[in-house]
Amino acid sequence: MKKLYLHVGYGKTGSSALQSWLATKTEELEANGFDYKILDKNSINYNISSGNGAFLRAYLDNNCTEEELINTYFSSDFDNVIISSETLEMDESRIKKLQSFLKRHSIEMEVIAYLRNVYDCFYSTYVQGVKRGGLTASILESSNKINPMRHIDAAETYCSLIENIKFIHYDTHKADVALPFCIALGLDYSAIGEIHPTRVNRTLNKKEIDVVKFFVEALRYKNEAKAGDVSRLISDYLVNTYKDIKSEVFVHSSILELFEKKYSSTISDFNSRIGHKHGIKIQLLDEKDPRLQWTNEHNTEEKLGLDREIVNTVFDLVIDSRQKFNNLQLANLSLALKTDFPGLARKVLDYINNVDLDADILRDSALALEGINIRHSAYLMELAHISRPDGTFINKKLKEYEANKK
Repeated sequence: MKKLYLHVGYGKTGSSALQSWLATKTEELEANGFDYKILDKNSINYNISSGNGAFLRAYLDNNCTEEELINTYFSSDFDNVIISSETLEMDESRIKKLQSFLKRHSIEMEVIAYLRNVYDCFYSTYVQGVKRGGLTASILESSNKINPMRHIDAAETYCSLIENIKFIHYDTHKADVALPFCIALGLDYSAIGEIHPTRVNRTLNKKEIDVVKFFVEALRYKNEAKAGDVSRLISDYLVNTYKDIKSEVFVHSSILELFEKKYSSTISDFNSRIGHKHGIKIQLLDEKDPRLQWTNEHNTEEKLGLDREIVNTVFDLVIDSRQKFNNLQLANLSLALKTDFPGLARKVLDYINNVDLDADILRDSALALEGINIRHSAYLMELAHISRPDGTFINKKLKEYEANKK
């Protein structure tokens, strides 16, 4: 009888590192009777990946046939199959659909899930929003919008529906997430090989967060570029290129107090009913964590100025990827850079001045911003003038803007 070992994450618990380890140890796993199909080749290079659960997720969402699911994961001669993806945070209906499939094909299942402390979950989720979703709100603004208990909520659902499940405390094993996974599978870790020390999908540090937000805001004008497209381009580059940069965790005292009031009793109840059974203890925060940077509401969002080295690095990336952005978005980037990075602003203008600018778009955008940011309007009208120097209306508006300055 085949057995499925299903690793479901959760998000921000070292899944990309574990999946990279699995992808680079397929021969050793096969020698021990385990099959791990590589469906995302990014994992081989220890880059951000989504694991190998895409077809299973597609099946659960009715976008993949049962035959395709079997051919993808269960057609080999191996008795043990590993599927890993943090996108498999399943609700009750998906769990039951999977259980029905496994029952029809006489496949056993063991679920493995990593949990983490509550504040760490919140902070990592917030930074992930900056990285992958184009989030520009402050951490204070996000404290009432992000559910820091989503791991615990999902664990409760799994426990109510799945008998064979193993929880692992990520914060206890984050230095080596593969070791407890091997133990859960009954494998000899030394026979498979240790996880590579390279960090995968690391958290951005404060300087990087500020730069990502800056470029997202500069390049997202009238939603012409989805914020997430911009942030993913930049953050993936930073994370995959500078893998060993250390990241801090900013602990905001008022947020911690809020979480303590809201969740302490729930955490205690979870630990007594479920955590104790699995040998784990979820905390609000491990105050001995050396990454912690304690702060208060007055300086959490303090602007210390954008890091010039990171700005230059990201600027080069954006210019190399400029086909992703239109001239108006680049014009807005030039404006954003103009005060603190005039040299980079000039480089943007040198580029867009050598292409065919759409004077009508620039003119209309300038007019639309008159009641919001007159400086911005004047800048865009100047660019319209470059494209159409003899434009009567454009020249008239430029004179008006100049008179307003005086």
